[in-house]
Amino acid sequence: EVYLLAHDKNRSEDLTEALETNDVGVSEQGAFDLIANVFRSRGDELRSKIQSLGLSDVEAQQYERELDEGRVIVVATKAG
Repeated sequence: EVYLLAHDKNRSEDLTEALETNDVGVSEQGAFDLIANVFRSRGDELRSKIQSLGLSDVEAQQYERELDEGRVIVVATKAG
C-alpha cells in the first residue's frame, strides 16, 4: 500500500489521483479520527494520518514539518 501526503489538500488529492496511490481513509484511521479531522487544523489532520499509517508521534511531527516546507511525503505499508 502506498500513500502520498502533501500539506495543500488539493495538491495531495491531485497527486493521489494522478499517481493512483491510496487515500488515508476509515480503514487506516478509524471512523472517530476521520470525523475528528473535519475539526482539526491541516497540520493536526496530517499528523493524525501519518500516525495512522504506523509512524510514531515524533516521526509524525518531523514529517509534518517537512510538509510545511512544501515537500510531499510518500509512505509505503505492508498490505495486511
